[in-house]
Amino acid sequence: MKISTTATVVLLVLLGATAARGDLVNPSLNEYFHLGGYYLQVGQREKAIANYREMISRYPDSLEAQRAWLSIGDAYLELAQESRRQADPGLSRSKDFLAQAEKAYRTVLGRFPAAEAEARLRLGRLFYLYRDGEGETGRNWLRTVMQDFPERAGKAALLTAESWRADGKKDQAFRAFQAARLEYPEVAVPAVLAQIELLNAGGDYEQAALLAAEAVNSLSWDGYFSNGEYRGTTLKAALDGLRTAAQAEGDNGFAAEVISALGRRTAGTNAALTARFARAALERTRGQPDKAAEILEGIAVEWPRSLYAPQARLRQAAGMAAAEREGVLKKIRETWPRSIFWVTATEAWASACLEAGGDAEPELQAQGKKKAVFLLKEIINRYPASPEATRARRRVAALEK
Repeated sequence: MKISTTATVVLLVLLGATAARGDLVNPSLNEYFHLGGYYLQVGQREKAIANYREMISRYPDSLEAQRAWLSIGDAYLELAQESRRQADPGLSRSKDFLAQAEKAYRTVLGRFPAAEAEARLRLGRLFYLYRDGEGETGRNWLRTVMQDFPERAGKAALLTAESWRADGKKDQAFRAFQAARLEYPEVAVPAVLAQIELLNAGGDYEQAALLAAEAVNSLSWDGYFSNGEYRGTTLKAALDGLRTAAQAEGDNGFAAEVISALGRRTAGTNAALTARFARAALERTRGQPDKAAEILEGIAVEWPRSLYAPQARLRQAAGMAAAEREGVLKKIRETWPRSIFWVTATEAWASACLEAGGDAEPELQAQGKKKAVFLLKEIINRYPASPEATRARRRVAALEK
């Protein structure tokens, strides 16, 4: 078997670390995790699964554990695909592997808030792609992500369209890609590219050409994508440089116009939203916090299901005095109670309580500390075996000393 360069590098790192310690019997958390990755790279999936399970038993609430459960599910899915390609009477082994993959993904639900949306995406894909007649079950999983998990809602919209395409229903797929394009700027580019593919495949070359021309003119600023995932561009760095230079020269009007023009020219894209965030930051540096808040409010209202809505709300809160942040942070918690943004907002609220009480009278400081501890314990109680709970416990311990 040919071993990939990545797998070779991982193995060398592992051997170097364990040789330096003189211990191959009791690997560290990091070594466990990378050893599992090595096994996956070289196609030894059952060894990878056993390795990850052992790691999880030793470090159940680690960041690596939540990733490992997803990797275990992926490994079982690959075993199921491999079994289908081989002699498998009645697909019994394949079905067993699919059941194990589903179980691994489900283990993440309600336990690891940072990975739940991803686990739901994988469950959706498992059902619509690998379980005959279960396309609608898969789409229902994806709908839960679009409804409650803005961090991955755009990806769920793309997979919903792909599920229709997998079912051979091209019209529904085209409409679903259109919905993804209009509602989720973070996936506008891959959505329109998929629409162009469908039009070309159906022989509608004129419409495909018109759509491609529109993409070139308005979407080409949007950077590059890999498997539908936005990987960013140099745009943010360029905007930061523009804002810094303009501020130093006292010429914020020029920077504001350049940023605004970019937003108008690339409306509904990652580039446009990046420009609007930059404009909000610029207004704040110009001493216009109300204008900055208005821009961020516009983003949250215009793209309520997108990743950018909670990001805008968090930036709103960050621009306020500590004592004023509660309303915005409560809104985030109420709007997305199952998302990782609930945790982020709760942590930020706890910090705001401590900051607001920092220079106050001792009684107010004590009240702020008490409220912060209460909020952090909410995280612990909701997700007791998660990395977020571990982080919250450390903060509570420090506050209760």
